[in-house]
Amino acid sequence: MERRCRADRSGAVGFPRQPCRHREQQHHGRKGARGRKVLQTRKFQERHQKEGIEHMAKDLRNFLDDVRRLDPKQLMEVRSEVSCKYDVIALSDLLEREKKFPIILYKNVRNIKGTSGCRVLVNLYGDRSRYPIAFGLKKEKRTMDPVLAYIKGLRHPIPPIVIKAREAPVKEIVTCEGEVDLRDLPIVHHHQEDGGYYITQPILSKDPETGIYNLAFHRTMNLGKNENA
Repeated sequence: MERRCRADRSGAVGFPRQPCRHREQQHHGRKGARGRKVLQTRKFQERHQKEGIEHMAKDLRNFLDDVRRLDPKQLMEVRSEVSCKYDVIALSDLLEREKKFPIILYKNVRNIKGTSGCRVLVNLYGDRSRYPIAFGLKKEKRTMDPVLAYIKGLRHPIPPIVIKAREAPVKEIVTCEGEVDLRDLPIVHHHQEDGGYYITQPILSKDPETGIYNLAFHRTMNLGKNENA
């Protein structure tokens, strides 16, 4: 059975590299969509150049490329094999004690099953000094300028491009219901006193009566092949 957990191209977390039965049939017909994206992106960048924003990262991979180019000390890439149990967090904890907060990209992480080849990105928001890079601002503009750029983006959103499902990169890898195994993900066991392997996710909710929003971080522990709690 062939499967991979990486459902799109923007994240730094993925499964061991394996062939996928969907890849060949999904690559045809994507040049047109890609061309439209390039044209739309150029128009977006031209508009922001007029507003003093030189370049804004389009996705996570573009952002990491910008960090490598503009401030390489902010990105640490680990190619040695490490475990998702303790190892991933140990390095960031050690660096934090030294008052260092780089982005850390692990390129060869063993998952819960012990299979290597996963990628994990940690500490993405650990230092405000790299926020301007995400918005195409000068490095010294790290206080209110990223916030204002974000608000400007909310007020002037990029119009969506509608494409056929078979052309969408998110459909490049498809894992069906019976094939799902959460243990293939590099779910991290953070510390010795933790109960197990946890996935942490932000949840934004709205009270249906008052209309008040609430943002909270929730952790779910892996209990097996297809169960978290």
